Amino acid sequence: MVCFGVRAAMFVRDAKALCPHLVILPYDFEAYEEVADQFYDILHKHCRKVQAVSCDEAFLDVTYLEGVDIDMLASIVIQEIFETTGCTASAGIARNMLMARLATRTAKPNGQCNIPPKGYAF
Repeated sequence: MVCFGVRAAMFVRDAKALCPHLVILPYDFEAYEEVADQFYDILHKHCRKVQAVSCDEAFLDVTYLEGVDIDMLASIVIQEIFETTGCTASAGIARNMLMARLATRTAKPNGQCNIPPKGYAF
């Protein structure tokens, strides 16, 4: 959500310049770390090739999984993340990391998007 131009991952200084009455809530690092650990435990439970991007974002290489419905796998992982952490998650599914990132952007918030190989328009 954007309010006065304020958005996620913005420096507090810049956000306060745009919205002087902005209220900053305290950061509970230990709780965030616990949820991040749960998040990664879930990912590793379903996939052995996990590439961490940040404490709440990752790429999963599932190309070695044969006969698995990838859309169903994504739905299961999203549901398990919610049931375990109370946090919603989004999944972008594609043949490469760039397309997966674009699919994730489309899937947000709390959804999934699959760009099949034949869907690429190059």
